[in-house]
Amino acid sequence: MFSRVYLVLFLLLMALGLCLEIFQRENLQMAMQKAFEKQDHEEAIQIARHYLTKDQKAYLAYQILAQSIMQKHLSEPQTYSLTEARLNIDRAIQFNPHNPQVHRISAQLYALQARLYNAVDGYGGYIKSMQNACGADPNNYFYYSVFFEELVEWGSNMQFLRSGFSEEMWLKSIGFALKNYLRLKDWYKDDYLQLVDVLFSSRQKQKIFAEPL
Repeated sequence: MFSRVYLVLFLLLMALGLCLEIFQRENLQMAMQKAFEKQDHEEAIQIARHYLTKDQKAYLAYQILAQSIMQKHLSEPQTYSLTEARLNIDRAIQFNPHNPQVHRISAQLYALQARLYNAVDGYGGYIKSMQNACGADPNNYFYYSVFFEELVEWGSNMQFLRSGFSEEMWLKSIGFALKNYLRLKDWYKDDYLQLVDVLFSSRQKQKIFAEPL
């Protein structure tokens, strides 16, 4: 009789402890997201690190940690390392590989590394990550749109070509992003086509339009 009562009490205490742990995690997640949205990146970093001591598979905590470290690196590069940001966004991808947003953040990190430090794999990593973002949500025009716009913007700064990056891969990626954007939306069709017409040579346009839109 008593042993059964003890068992029931034990199970109730376990259930209560589990509920309290879930509640604590939810509070941490809300606080972390709120700090990030307020651009209080220092606070977001501290909460995310604490959150990960509770749940080492919380992809959102890795994601926000990576984003916040990227922001803090711009003002405090000695304290906040892009290497740490890379480790965290890679963990976010590991635990949620089908989320396009984590691949988008990975692309932003590659672009930052290329711009600040001329990282050897920066531009290639950016393109691969954006392709992964598009592949994770192939019917979302947003990722194709930003991919196209950012690739075109590279044309105003040819540093990426001087770094040894392949022009052919750049132009092919522009074509990929434009083709898929127009497959889904035509809101900026005329603007996008005009950009290509004005900014690129005939030779480059042939590569961009190698596949019909």
